[in-house]
Amino acid sequence: MTIFAKSANEVVAEITMSRQNWTGSFFIVEGPSDSKFWRSRKAAECQIVIANGKTSTVGAIETSDKCDIQGIIATVDDDHDHILGVQISRDNLIYTDFSDLEMCLFCTRAFDKILCEYGDESSVENFVRGINMDLRTFFCKQLAKLGRLRLLNRFYNCGVDLKDMVVRRFIDHKSLDIDESSVHKYAVAKGLARNESFLADMLRKLPDFAPENICRGHDLIDLLVIGFEGALGSSRPGRERLAVALRSGVDNAEVLAWPMTSRIQRWERLSGMKVLP
Repeated sequence: MTIFAKSANEVVAEITMSRQNWTGSFFIVEGPSDSKFWRSRKAAECQIVIANGKTSTVGAIETSDKCDIQGIIATVDDDHDHILGVQISRDNLIYTDFSDLEMCLFCTRAFDKILCEYGDESSVENFVRGINMDLRTFFCKQLAKLGRLRLLNRFYNCGVDLKDMVVRRFIDHKSLDIDESSVHKYAVAKGLARNESFLADMLRKLPDFAPENICRGHDLIDLLVIGFEGALGSSRPGRERLAVALRSGVDNAEVLAWPMTSRIQRWERLSGMKVLP
C-alpha cells in the first residue's frame, strides 16, 4: 500500500475542517501502525489523525500551537532525539520512551506472548541455553550493532543513506548473530567513515545509551521473522502477523505504566480534554 506524505499544513487543515463537527481532542500519530495501536486504547472523545511522517506530525503541532488551535496532541518516535538532545519540549508533543513504538512493545509481555505463540518451546529453550542470556538482552545486543551506526550517522551529521542496512544482509540464520565486522565494512563502503579504524574511534565517542533507545522496531520484526524460520521454530508467521501480535499482545496495564502515557495524562489535565478512557 502506498502511503502519501502530508505536509504539516495539510494535517492542520484536516483538523480545522473536522473541528466544525467535533468538540473532542485530536491525537496526531505518525503512521497507520501507530493508529492501529492507539485506536483500541483511546477515549471515545478522541479522534486520531494520521500525519504519515514524523516531520509533518511535529510541524502540525508547532503550527497549531502558533495559531492557538486547542485540543491537539501528538506522539512521535524518539529516533535517538533524546540522546542527541534535540527533543522539542511541548506538553502536547509526546515522544516514545524508547526509539519507537515497536521497541516500547518489545519491552512488555507482548514479546513473551509472541515467543509462546510462534516459537517452538524446545527450540527456544535450546537457543537461550546456547547464548547464556535472556532473549531480550540477546536481541538488543544484536540490533544495537545496526542501531549504533544509525545513531552515529545522525550524531556526526553524516547524511549517509542507510536504507539498505537491513538485518537479513548481515545475520547468521542459525545463531541469529549479526556479523558486526560485515556491518562495519558495509558502513565504510557507504562512506560513513574513511576506514574501519576511524569508524571504531567514532563509535567510541558516541554518548552513553540503553540499547532499547537505539534499536529500531523494523529491525526487531526482521530478526523475529528470521528467528521463526528455524532458530526459534519453523512457524514462519511473516512480518505483518508479527507486527499485529506485538501491537495486540501488550496489556493495557503495561501501557498505562509507560512514562509517555503519564505525559499524555498530564496533557489531559492541563487541557481538560480526553485522549485515554
